[in-house]
Amino acid sequence: MSRIADVPIQCLATCSVLEAACLMNDGRNHCIIINDPATGKLCGLVTAKDLAFRVVASQVPFKTPVEQIMTPRPYIMSARASTNEALRLMVTKKIRHLPLVDDNGSVVGVLNITKCFYHAMIRLEKMADEAKKLESTFNDLKEASLELETSRYLLVQRGEGESETQDPPEAFASNENLMDLGILRRKQKIVKDLKRLIDVMTQPNLKSVLEDSDLEMSPPLLIDTKTSVLDAVKLLKEKNVTALLVCESPSAPAHCSHIIGILTSKDVAFRVLASHIDPKSTSIARVMTLRPNFADETLEIHTALRLMFEGKFLNLPIKDSNGYVTGLVSVLQLTYALLKTLDGSTETTEDLMEADNASINSLDNGPAWNRFWGSLDQPLSTMESTEKSSRRSSYHLPRKVARTNSSNDTPIPSVPYIGPIKRNLSEQSSFERTLPRPPAFSNASSTTVFEPSAIVDAPETLKTKSREVKYKLKIREDLGLGFNNKIYKIKIDLDSINSSADLFHALTHKIYHKVSLSRSEYKFDLGYIDEDGDLISVEKEEDFENVIESKRIYFILEIRRRYPNPSPDAITLALAAGCVVIGLYLVRRYS
Repeated sequence: MSRIADVPIQCLATCSVLEAACLMNDGRNHCIIINDPATGKLCGLVTAKDLAFRVVASQVPFKTPVEQIMTPRPYIMSARASTNEALRLMVTKKIRHLPLVDDNGSVVGVLNITKCFYHAMIRLEKMADEAKKLESTFNDLKEASLELETSRYLLVQRGEGESETQDPPEAFASNENLMDLGILRRKQKIVKDLKRLIDVMTQPNLKSVLEDSDLEMSPPLLIDTKTSVLDAVKLLKEKNVTALLVCESPSAPAHCSHIIGILTSKDVAFRVLASHIDPKSTSIARVMTLRPNFADETLEIHTALRLMFEGKFLNLPIKDSNGYVTGLVSVLQLTYALLKTLDGSTETTEDLMEADNASINSLDNGPAWNRFWGSLDQPLSTMESTEKSSRRSSYHLPRKVARTNSSNDTPIPSVPYIGPIKRNLSEQSSFERTLPRPPAFSNASSTTVFEPSAIVDAPETLKTKSREVKYKLKIREDLGLGFNNKIYKIKIDLDSINSSADLFHALTHKIYHKVSLSRSEYKFDLGYIDEDGDLISVEKEEDFENVIESKRIYFILEIRRRYPNPSPDAITLALAAGCVVIGLYLVRRYS
């Protein structure tokens, strides 16, 4: 996650607010880390919103120490945490910036929500495309099978009415009709589930976001160009919003054609405070952002987020079909709607998965909905690959299992720490989280789930199945060995394994046995694909711990020749050059 974080801008708590604003402006960053002069450790955080509300709106002198207006003990997160955990924390706590710390408590980066939601936005875009494909397929199948299903249903009705008076051969034909009726009912259930999935995957538009009561949307603020910056910032602080729209005159209607600018807390911090401009005597026309982009109410969430991400702005005005302004949404509000959509889709998909009779622990024989949803969680580097190659080269845990396998980061001493928002099995080690979940047995009246402690007394066949972990391995090589792009399944029996180190050694032994090449002649580089689609090297036991915590156990083995053979042309050229040099030396010496 530290790869997508911004380089932290830091200053001491004794620094003035003017100096802090200038540092933020020079670094084009929206927040600054405040360190304790005595310890040099993080003690606070100041954002552009803090500078606008706590300095400009409150008319605090610009030479005031920054420690008087900073946010003390801000939320932080380990740099090893996942992007999804960070995004949920930022949305839940309504913060736009999240410092990332290492094991020593030092700040190594600052996560900006605009970069953090990018991965979720990609998933949402892919989900929208898949929903359109599903809907098109659903409509085609519905039209093609409507006439056939009607005729079969009438045939079954006639067969049921005549079954009591029929001879044995005719009764046999009636049984076939009843089988057709069962097939028809199963098809109807599949169609119903498919339609339900399409409805859930359909993206809400901006109009539904404005009407969402959970977001507590307020009407957009409009002011004219003659308003002073001080009055505008006081209005922002009073309404607790970070942006307002600027119109031509106080009497102008709320139409997008009359909106000439937008004023945000970032404009106040950078263009007023950092430039040492008097907010009381300066009009907003001097510091506002001209001609803001408007989005239609019918725009879907993922498209609006894409617009904000590419435009690098944090507030988006919304207009209706007639061009009148209907709302002004922030990136936090849209990200909340994004996560709400993804969570709703996940819950519905899990319901469909639980209705399937296949085992959740098997990827190849698992539920169809599980395999469909897994295709939406591919690494970003494989988003543009073909469907065929994606099926061969990607490995995904079931969503319910992956959600329980979240990383278990240890709080850092003497540093404020906020763990993941949702976490299950938090007391388990990284090795224990790799164990497959115990199976669930159900009957007509109740459902019993076996806990891990109950597996000890289970039948031997059940223990063998539940104590087995599977990995996927893809091999890359260009030496003509016949292994390139081949995918293998690696199964490891966990009965004789007691730690992650044992699991690592067992895995490498299985891999080298599978390849069966001489390690003195060939070099093997083992790695895995992380959440960002990057290839991360696995060379020792500590690296394997990160594999377990990454929740994407999909390995890559690269085979290279340890001592590359020089080409004959190069050898010949080298010998010829050597002979020429020696010949010239002898000629000059004896001439």
